[in-house]
Amino acid sequence: MQVPKPVGEPTVVWKKYGKKVVCQNFEFPDGHVEDFYLFGGGRPTIVLAVTKAGNIVAGRQYRPGANMVLDEVFGGHAEKPGETPEEIARRELLQESGYSAGALVNLGWFYLDPPVNITAVDVFLALDCERVAEPKLDRSEVIEIFERPVAEWYAQMRTSGQNAITLVASLWAEPYLRRSRRLWRRFRRFLRKFV
Repeated sequence: MQVPKPVGEPTVVWKKYGKKVVCQNFEFPDGHVEDFYLFGGGRPTIVLAVTKAGNIVAGRQYRPGANMVLDEVFGGHAEKPGETPEEIARRELLQESGYSAGALVNLGWFYLDPPVNITAVDVFLALDCERVAEPKLDRSEVIEIFERPVAEWYAQMRTSGQNAITLVASLWAEPYLRRSRRLWRRFRRFLRKFV
């Protein structure tokens, strides 16, 4: 397959909050050149947290792009050079929720929106989480922390209007959570109410 080739260096149009918009020209196989405006930046890490009792820990916050309050997983970007995705997952979970992760499972990574977004996202599942501190939020963060039983969380994820990042983390974590008999028995009991 012939693919378009970048022409020249990208021009940064806007930059703030660790994100940027760049303009990049591409030459297509037929010789014509078009400019593309690409958004994103960094490589964020997200983490779906599950407590020892089998509840999902999440944060509820207002999101300007959606103009609504959403229930979401935790995450963020590296704060120092060389910080690994595992370190980011542990730090962001503790910082945003006050919960400490037991075991971390690397679920993989995905591109957020490849036609226009240059961001790839690392996804982790944190197991055996415990509340050990108060959240330490940035000035621009207003997050209400809550726990929800796994079954109720997955019922909510099957409704419209969810954050795509949270959906991916939940979808990828589901096979690992199914392996926990205790959690999955509670999930099946919950689902019987709807079948």
